[in-house]
Amino acid sequence: MKIAQKLIRIYKNRKFIPGYIMFYLHRYTHKLMYQVKSINSRTMYSTESDRIARKLNIERKEAGAYIKANSVCSLLTTDIEKAIAYLRKSKRFNDTLKNAADAALNHKFLLLNTYADELYDDIGNGVKWYTDYESGYTFGKFHYSDSHYTHKPTGVEIKNVWELSRMQYLFAPALYYKIHGDERYAIFVKETILNWMDNNDWETGPNWHPSMETGIRIANILLSYQLILNSSVADTEFCACVASCASLHQKFIMQNVENIGGVTSNHYLGGLVGLAVIATTFPFLPGEKSFLANVYKSFEKEIRRQILEDGTGFEGSSQYLQFVGEMFCVPMILRRNTDGTQFSSEYQNRLFTALNYIRALHLPDNTWCQIGDNDSGHIFRLSQTKSPDASYFIRMAETILGQASTMDTIPSELVIFCENVTDRMQSEISDNIYFFDKGYNSTFRSHLFYLNFAAPDPFLYGMNSHTHNDKLSFILCYLDKPFIIDPGTGSYTGNTVVRNRLRSIESHSTVQINHLEQNDFFMGNSMFASIRKVYIKEWGKKQENNICKFSGSIEYADVLSKYIHDREIEIDNNHVEIDDTITGDNIVSVISRLVLHPDVNVYISDDSIFMNNSDVCLRVETNGIARVTEGLYSMDYGKWETTNIIEIEHLVQNSHCVLCKTIIYPNMN
Repeated sequence: MKIAQKLIRIYKNRKFIPGYIMFYLHRYTHKLMYQVKSINSRTMYSTESDRIARKLNIERKEAGAYIKANSVCSLLTTDIEKAIAYLRKSKRFNDTLKNAADAALNHKFLLLNTYADELYDDIGNGVKWYTDYESGYTFGKFHYSDSHYTHKPTGVEIKNVWELSRMQYLFAPALYYKIHGDERYAIFVKETILNWMDNNDWETGPNWHPSMETGIRIANILLSYQLILNSSVADTEFCACVASCASLHQKFIMQNVENIGGVTSNHYLGGLVGLAVIATTFPFLPGEKSFLANVYKSFEKEIRRQILEDGTGFEGSSQYLQFVGEMFCVPMILRRNTDGTQFSSEYQNRLFTALNYIRALHLPDNTWCQIGDNDSGHIFRLSQTKSPDASYFIRMAETILGQASTMDTIPSELVIFCENVTDRMQSEISDNIYFFDKGYNSTFRSHLFYLNFAAPDPFLYGMNSHTHNDKLSFILCYLDKPFIIDPGTGSYTGNTVVRNRLRSIESHSTVQINHLEQNDFFMGNSMFASIRKVYIKEWGKKQENNICKFSGSIEYADVLSKYIHDREIEIDNNHVEIDDTITGDNIVSVISRLVLHPDVNVYISDDSIFMNNSDVCLRVETNGIARVTEGLYSMDYGKWETTNIIEIEHLVQNSHCVLCKTIIYPNMN
């Protein structure tokens, strides 16, 4: 059976296979060239500086002055001085900014929304660019294909190394310099960039893979470069170094484009962002104008592919949608700040639909629903945020699209990217009851309850890397308190046990039949792919006055039998009723679960279950036998804690059909 599944998968992806072969053929060709070039003692950065001077038809010693004089601050609004004056007036913003900038100067780097230290060697080579700060493991200084994350001990997280090299923590000191003119912060930015170049020569080490990381890194380097460009420390030699660094990043991305066989993802977009920022910062480099036009065309194509017509993402992950949403905002900023042109109306409409979808996932505690994987990814990050977070994408998209804000707090630093950032607010909920229904995702919101009901199916679009076994799962809040949640992601490759546990059906508030997973996970090294077993049969919503009924139906099977799970959720301001019907052959076990937020305490009496969050209580009634088990909750990538799961075992009296009922009421006693 497994062999047949593999053969079918190979046939379906037959266009992918030649592309995959060519990808690795190119990689190992470049590896051979790298080994030949490594005989030369000069770094590739120095060689690239010579090449740029030749292309510009000027002397090497004159190249730095030319580059500095002709660099374009494409990420910064054309009225940057007005934006800086605006930021200078806010004491609250400047206090937050200074704390973030000082943390960076003290080598406490903001990585994955947490400040990490012990990553700087005062005696050695500076920043420990190859070290996983959690495990202490250091990757080898080899060709990036030999430093790949699959060749590492168990428990080592390559993402920690990549995040350090994204250098998003340079944003705060660079902006602080721009606002206050303190050269110490500009010096830190310059020294950190040069230190990275000294320790990460062309294609050397794990930080040159994948090209998404290369793209995000160079975007952050060039953002900080643009912010300190008028500093005395940004001398002509430094400008020449940054240009050579950017040119090599462009070369690497183009040689390792992540669209194998036409299959793209957020990885491909990360590379495109880097290419767009490079081409707009250094437009004088030969061929950049036509090159940039092709990059913009690629963005136009990708937004139609990666953001669906209803605003949901084709990867089946809410947090990845806000991540790619930020990426789609960046080229709009670049065009606005350089040639004043815009993307097509379809591009802007797709971004707007994604904006509305992510708005609907905003929870009452000012976090966001986690559906599918969450790797805490952002393009730019200034300071810590409450997690899970999508406010940066929402406010960036609102600004670019000219929308009034739905956010209580506005990231003030957005004024450096775009003009017309406004404090004007619009009500997120115009009526007492709010319904949202897009794709396989439905939301109810009132002044008492919030409920999100989802069954993402990225297999429909050839994607399966970032989806979980969460079909017909739901999230519930009451009186601004989270009760039933999606537990997040935890880890990818650093802890495979946590990875599989958090993406399994046992970590989601849905029904498990005969102890089966909805989709099977691949065994071995892959911690992303899965084998499709579950199919969405039906999805619907009915609204009667203030009562809303969401319904969904899925079908999946084991070797011998096929099972159908029908779920209907009825909700108003007085109760939530979940009715599940399980049909099929040889049903021996039916277990439904309610995955609780860590702040929720649970107590089971003879006939009811009580869930308490602070002074707010909900009562649960069910026709099954309830017990409390231990689960995990992850609000940020790389971090997790224990939480409670209410596990309800339903009596199987008929092996062909089982009816399950769970009712949740506000507890008024």
